[in-house]
Amino acid sequence: MENKAGLEKTEKPALEDLPVKPGEKLSGSLASLKFTFALLPALILLALAGAWLPQTDQISQQELLARFGSDGVSILTAAGLTDVYHSWIFLSAIALLFLNLVACTAVTMAPRVRNRIKPQDFRSAGEIETLKILASIPSTGSTDLERAAVVLRSAGYQVDTNGRESFARKGKLGWWAAPVTHLGLFILLAGSCVSGLTGYSGQFSFSPGSSIKLKETSSKKPMIGFIPDLTVRLLSTSRELYQNGRPRQWSSKVEIREGARPPSGGALSVNNPFSYKGIDFYQSDWSISEAKLRLAGEEVKIPLSEMAGEYMGVFPLLPHLLMIVAVGEPDGKARIFLKSDESHNPKFLAEVPPQGSHMLGRLKIEYRGTTTRDGLQFKYDPGLPLIYLAFGVIFLGALLVVLPSIRIWIAPSDDGTSLLLGSDSSKFRKSVLKEFKDIRHALEQGVSKGGGIES
Repeated sequence: MENKAGLEKTEKPALEDLPVKPGEKLSGSLASLKFTFALLPALILLALAGAWLPQTDQISQQELLARFGSDGVSILTAAGLTDVYHSWIFLSAIALLFLNLVACTAVTMAPRVRNRIKPQDFRSAGEIETLKILASIPSTGSTDLERAAVVLRSAGYQVDTNGRESFARKGKLGWWAAPVTHLGLFILLAGSCVSGLTGYSGQFSFSPGSSIKLKETSSKKPMIGFIPDLTVRLLSTSRELYQNGRPRQWSSKVEIREGARPPSGGALSVNNPFSYKGIDFYQSDWSISEAKLRLAGEEVKIPLSEMAGEYMGVFPLLPHLLMIVAVGEPDGKARIFLKSDESHNPKFLAEVPPQGSHMLGRLKIEYRGTTTRDGLQFKYDPGLPLIYLAFGVIFLGALLVVLPSIRIWIAPSDDGTSLLLGSDSSKFRKSVLKEFKDIRHALEQGVSKGGGIES
């Protein structure tokens, strides 16, 4: 039988059906690509659900209830779809994929690794006949192995021989592409599992001078472990504006206390988180939350909402008379309007600076300033370093793929009439067949006394 290189190719012997040992069915199922292809669509669908459905670490429970109703939220929560990436179904799928990868590696990679680390890996004629690329060259005498070794060494191969068989190898680094990539996938899945099982996250808002306990705000609690007893105190907050008045940056200074230890402080802003023992704190929001007034000697706090670049709030002075307060800057001047049921538009009353006042008839309106609130998010992701490492290892595996890795076995046939050449490097088939052609040419033409190939 002739192959594409014009070399005689021997037929591979058929494999006999072997009895399946106990436990081999399970390992065979776990190592099956069908199992892999069944898991991947499930993971893709779960990931799409996590991207489309709002997650509890992104919005509050009240927003979920407003969007889906109590029954809808109950169904989504029971199915794990409000926190997809930490749900039992997603983590189970990841764990199964991890086991599948382990089984595939054990079945396919482990024997190959053992074979590759052998300094010499000689094979008999019968073993060579089972390889993917196989050629048979008519023998020209007892010096066939020596002549083949000369050709391969001139092509950059490392050649070993035991007098009966030869083994040639080139590009040792390139062969490690698959094991290194598998290792990267192992690390990636391990990092994902560590993050899913032990990570936690949450969000909260508070005013300068106030404190909050981290464990009381977490929206996603760890499945393994616990949230440390940390108290976060907001020392100060500020914002920067563009010339057009739009927000440019929000910044905060916080202090963290843990038990009797000295407090640890730090600053954070948008895209510049503050980290404490692996917990990252992110600036997520900033607002002027309240206007502080004193009406007829009584303290009043008016909640404010952002509207058209200002923070505005409404307070009923009388059953049919509303007072509207508008503030543009923290502790900036407050503009006060009045609106009655009979008027369509609010009527401007006065502009009052902080600690200033204005008389509305016999009612004294005193403006004491504003209260700001900071919105912070926190996240503990212990698997993130493993995930970064995994991407680096996978990238290294991708680089190794381009390096050629070729192994060739040579041995006389059992009847001594031909020289068998075999290789398992099907990815570099053209290079292997070229080496086979060169060896045949050398055997046909002979080798010079100096060791070179005669032309």
